[in-house]
Amino acid sequence: GGIRPVKSGYLKPDLVLLVELNGVFSRKNQLNGNDLQRSGGNTLAVAPGFLLSYRNIMLKGGMQFGVASTKYETDPVTNGLVSFEYHF
Repeated sequence: GGIRPVKSGYLKPDLVLLVELNGVFSRKNQLNGNDLQRSGGNTLAVAPGFLLSYRNIMLKGGMQFGVASTKYETDPVTNGLVSFEYHF
């Protein structure tokens, strides 16, 4: 979901604030037809972020915070992303 705090026109900077709910579902890996015990599992994460655009240029960023996991590695995982886009 997202919200645009200030509505602006195409010729002005435009900010959108986002909150995402991400999930990854994976089955156990196999080797020679046998399931590997320390593989597979599911994760759930919350990811706040933003989109800042000006005409055809966009800066995107956000953080992803793990909130639940059934994987072998149970430590919460945090990921970050910053990207720059130019559309022509």
